[in-house]
Amino acid sequence: MLGTLGQTCVSGVLLDLMAFAVIYYLWWRDRSEGYLAFWSTAHLFSAARWMLTYPAVVADSLPAQALAALCAGATITLNLVGAYSLTPERRVGLRALGGTLFLLCIGLTVAGLWLGRVLTIFGVASLFSWAVGAWLFWRAHRHNPLSAYRIAVGAMCLNVAIWIVGFAVLGRGFVTSIILPLTALPTMIAFFIIAHQRALAKARDSEQTMDALFNTVPIPIVISRPPEGRVERINQRALEVFGMDAKDYVGRNGLESGVIADRAARDWIYAELAGGRDVRNREMTFPRGQKEPLLASVNASRVELRDGLRYVFTLYDLTDLRRVEHALKELNVSLEQQVQDRTRDLESFSYSVSHDLRAPLRAIDSFSALLAEEAGDTLSGPARDYLARIRDNCRRMSQLIEAMIGLAQHGAARLDPTLVDISAMAEELAGELRQAEPQRQVEVRIEPWMRSTADRNATRIVLDNLLRNAWKYSARTPQALIEVGCDSADGNRVYFVRDNGAGFDMRAAGDLFKPFVRLHTAAEFEGSGIGLATVARVIRNLGGRIWAEARVGVGATFRFTLGPAETRQRSADAARSAA
Repeated sequence: MLGTLGQTCVSGVLLDLMAFAVIYYLWWRDRSEGYLAFWSTAHLFSAARWMLTYPAVVADSLPAQALAALCAGATITLNLVGAYSLTPERRVGLRALGGTLFLLCIGLTVAGLWLGRVLTIFGVASLFSWAVGAWLFWRAHRHNPLSAYRIAVGAMCLNVAIWIVGFAVLGRGFVTSIILPLTALPTMIAFFIIAHQRALAKARDSEQTMDALFNTVPIPIVISRPPEGRVERINQRALEVFGMDAKDYVGRNGLESGVIADRAARDWIYAELAGGRDVRNREMTFPRGQKEPLLASVNASRVELRDGLRYVFTLYDLTDLRRVEHALKELNVSLEQQVQDRTRDLESFSYSVSHDLRAPLRAIDSFSALLAEEAGDTLSGPARDYLARIRDNCRRMSQLIEAMIGLAQHGAARLDPTLVDISAMAEELAGELRQAEPQRQVEVRIEPWMRSTADRNATRIVLDNLLRNAWKYSARTPQALIEVGCDSADGNRVYFVRDNGAGFDMRAAGDLFKPFVRLHTAAEFEGSGIGLATVARVIRNLGGRIWAEARVGVGATFRFTLGPAETRQRSADAARSAA
């Protein structure tokens, strides 16, 4: 009904559409293979060319001839660009090459229309394209030897021979003969084989890469197949750790190979995996024959593969970690012993200071007093002044020694946490200060219901020193005010002692808690420079911290926490509520 030409065109359309479907599917499976996109599109243009060939020849339609020629040109361009993309060291970009070829095809179309030999010109162009394609595939084969490339070279050389013989025997009729669509079959088959072999090569390369990674990872990895747990793969690091050959493990489970001695732990891990749950950081001990048993942290996961489920185990050696932990424990014991030894040395030093230094100092003071009493009338005025200075310095030296002993003892004191009523303790200490100097009019405001779990003696030392400091440095203030209270910061209770006394320059606050460092002269305010150092030492021993805020002539605020025991504040709050 359609005649020979119609049958030829239908055959060409069907063959090209089939090739398009197959090659497009291969490209859809692996989008990195760009040459398949070129070839699949080329077959679409080739199918369009066959559909346009019939009206171009039968009806001698000039537009159909032009479109058929353009489709043939696009087919040639895309096939050559796809083959070129497989060659190494491409010196021309694919877009530049494709654009150049397509412009050349348009030029051939215009020339063919002008000469009236469009199909003949494109027949010759196709012949030339087969030869160029054979050369490109040969270059690709030399770079990456594949038998499929050789098949493509042979198919295209066969096409060249068929076209030459066809033109020689049939002339222009060869372009419309039923033989022409069949010449595309060898090339189509070659394209399919190229895609298949390249996919196999990529799979091989991927598997080799995974094997290399699997065996170079410095962590033991074991892959087993459920439910028996027979080992399928084991990496080199695992073999080194267990000290056996792969044949001793592959095809056997851990119980059979003797690697796992704890059957209960093994059954638990497999039960977790069977239930769809991964295992993380499960410690197990693995026997290793004559070697030291391996203590490891086991992690296991389920992996779904096309041929079934796998369990992947990774092991982290904890042996060295446990050795380090043991060494740290021993070091801690040693450090604690050193601390105890230092504490005993400190206590010995304190005793030495209190006994060996205070006795001569008392003697100097006593003999100075006797000398002043017996020879006081015979001494000159300056001599009596010298004796008074000697006695004053003896008293100051005695106070410094007492302060040093207190500082050492408070820093090394043992703690006995208990519920402390801080408000009541502050009231008691303020009362002692009023009794010592009843002539002073000082307003003391103490926040009620301040309670915390802390060491009672340590808390008293802190409050006593801070209150005495506030009392002393507010002595020259007409309306002296001292406040004791607490605030909350980051969930912790922060206590404060505030006064409106002399204050100090905050630029010198860094030296505030150093022993024997004073921010005021002895002429301004008496003191040894030990009080705040003692407070800082005690609070550090409690695990808390202390800091100050002040302005000269306005006053100072000392804030402090009582350490980790502030989590005990719930007990204090509960006590407040109960009261």
